[in-house]
Amino acid sequence: MGHDLKEGYDMLDAQLTPAQFRQNIGRNKFLHDCKTKGFPRLRKLGQITDGEPIPEPQTNDNRRSIAAMGSVLVNDGLHVSKAAERCGVSVVSLKHYCKRFGFGLDPEMTRRDRVTSAMCAEAIRLVNDDGLRLSPVAKKLGTTCPHISNSLQRRGYKYNARTVKIERVK
Repeated sequence: MGHDLKEGYDMLDAQLTPAQFRQNIGRNKFLHDCKTKGFPRLRKLGQITDGEPIPEPQTNDNRRSIAAMGSVLVNDGLHVSKAAERCGVSVVSLKHYCKRFGFGLDPEMTRRDRVTSAMCAEAIRLVNDDGLRLSPVAKKLGTTCPHISNSLQRRGYKYNARTVKIERVK
């Protein structure tokens, strides 16, 4: 038996050059490091699970409850992206589930509309009560004159530059 091992070692030594031997040692060190240190970055990204169970696919009952909870959160004033995050789904999925199961997301409660409504109310107050013109109001609110006038127009108001008032359109 000792004779066979000695012949095997001699054959391996004869076939490997010193560069190949160093390369094999480096490869073995890399494999050793992988086994001892692991892959913490890949584990954080969720690409290595260490035998953790893969989440079950969602059922219709689960989707319906997600839609109900998301609809309540959004209609109470929470932004759609935050509601989707709380429900554990994407914004697109939340909107799809709400539409599919008949839970309405109030279209007036989008962030842009809430900000624009508040901006219009403040613009009306500044122009009508304080007597400011539209340009200083736009600077004060951090927006432009056309943005304010278009937002007012969508809500049924118009800026009258001659009287310096925002009036309801008849």
